[in-house]
Amino acid sequence: MSNYDFLLPAIADPTDTFRFGVVTATSPWRVRLDGDIAAIDVNPIITCEIGQGDRVLCLIHNRQLIVTGRVGSFTAAIELGNTENLNDLTSDGTWHQAQNAESSTSRNYPQALAGMLEVFNMTHIAGGTTYIYQRYTVYNGTEVWVRTNYNGTWNIWRRLIGSTRTVDWTTVTGWDSTVELYNVSVPVQVCAVGGAIFLSGAMRWKSGTSGKIGNLPSWAYPDTFTIKAWRCQGSSNNAWGLEINSSNELRWGRHGPAAATTDGWLPFSVSWPQVQ
Repeated sequence: MSNYDFLLPAIADPTDTFRFGVVTATSPWRVRLDGDIAAIDVNPIITCEIGQGDRVLCLIHNRQLIVTGRVGSFTAAIELGNTENLNDLTSDGTWHQAQNAESSTSRNYPQALAGMLEVFNMTHIAGGTTYIYQRYTVYNGTEVWVRTNYNGTWNIWRRLIGSTRTVDWTTVTGWDSTVELYNVSVPVQVCAVGGAIFLSGAMRWKSGTSGKIGNLPSWAYPDTFTIKAWRCQGSSNNAWGLEINSSNELRWGRHGPAAATTDGWLPFSVSWPQVQ
C-alpha cells in the first residue's frame, strides 16, 4: 500500500468538503458517501473508532477521504428464536421476538410476550466498568420494561411508570390467624388500572398486635427499596395500620385496647403508583 491508496481522483474544486457516509467494509476500509451509488474505492484516513455499518462524518481534503467522527450506527434488528438468553445480549443492537411462546421468563424476558429488545453498552465510555442498559417493548404496546447491568450483575426488570397495564381484581392470599377477614371467599383484592395499583378489603382483630394479610403479586409491588405504610382508624379507642414491607408482604398492626368480640370491621382502600 502506498500513499496513493489514500487519494481520491482529482477534482476540479479543491475546497475542503464535509460529507456524511456509511462504513460498508473493514478489510479494506470502505465508505459510501451519501448520494453515491457505491463505496469509494480508496482507503480512508480514520481518526476515530468505527465499525462496519457505522454512520460517519467525512472530510475530503487535498484528495484525501478523512473519517472525522462516528455519528451513529444502523443495524437491522436481529430476529430471536427460542434459545437466546437475554442476559447474553450485551452488545449495542436491536433484537426482535415475534412469538409469545418463545418469550420465556426463564431466559430472562421481563414478560412472556413478543416484543423488541434494545441494548446500549456504555462500557467503553466508563473505562472498563460494565454499564449495560436493556429496554424491552412488548408487541401490543402496553408495556415497556428496563433493566441495567452494573459490573457484571443484572438488576431486575422494572416496568416504566406510566405503562397502561390493566389487571382485573385478584385475590391476595396467605393471611394468618391473627385477623378475621370480612369475606373469606373474596378477602383482600388488588387490581391494576392505567399504571396505578388499588387494594381493597376489610378485616378485624383476633389476636396479637400485628400479622400478615398476604403476599402481593409481582405486578403489584411498590418500590421495594422503600417501606410503604398507611394509617387507618378503627373504633374510637383503636388505631390500625396497613403496611407493605421490604419482602412485599401486606401486613397489619394495631394500637389500643380492644377485644376480639367488640372490635368493629376495618374496611380499607389504598392505592400507589405501579412502578414495576
